[in-house]
Amino acid sequence: MDNLKSQGSITTEVLGVSFKPESGSDTDDANGELTLGGVDTAKYTGTLTYFPRLTSGTAAAYWGISIASFTYGTTTLASSTSGIVDTGTTLVYIPTAAYNAFLSATGGKTDSSSGLAIFTTKPTANFGITFGSTTYTLTPAQYLVPTAQYSVFGLTSGKYYAWINDGGSSGVNTIIGQKFLENYYSVYDTTNSRIGFATAA
Repeated sequence: MDNLKSQGSITTEVLGVSFKPESGSDTDDANGELTLGGVDTAKYTGTLTYFPRLTSGTAAAYWGISIASFTYGTTTLASSTSGIVDTGTTLVYIPTAAYNAFLSATGGKTDSSSGLAIFTTKPTANFGITFGSTTYTLTPAQYLVPTAQYSVFGLTSGKYYAWINDGGSSGVNTIIGQKFLENYYSVYDTTNSRIGFATAA
């Protein structure tokens, strides 16, 4: 981005990122798009909401962001934490204490084979991430692994698995990855040191 701006190819150091979930059992969909120097308004609905990029702490070396809370339905899993937004990470990693609270609220456990959260009964409540005063929710259909993809990951039929995982208890332990970003268009604005989200179109 720095080079593109210095060469005059773009006027602002802004990167817009769009992902779409894989369809069916495919693993090779062309399901992403980058917009250099701006955003693609056709890829989202409503307005973009921006949040300051962190300037201190372990997450500041990346696209760090303050997180007001994680919720499962009406249960608060964690509050007042920070993490990073990372297009190169597949899952959504949350701090260990929040992950354990998620498992407790959903009746799940960590699967010893896949390392994913596993459930015998399908979770029914939404998972929420709040930045500032704006909550972005993932429905069960968005945070559970689609059954059509079970064979790709070697998962057991008749069980349910989540894209939400244990990020650890120290350092950068929250990573907002692709499974969140498939549902929310994201903007990385270096010029104004901020990160933006809007509902994916």
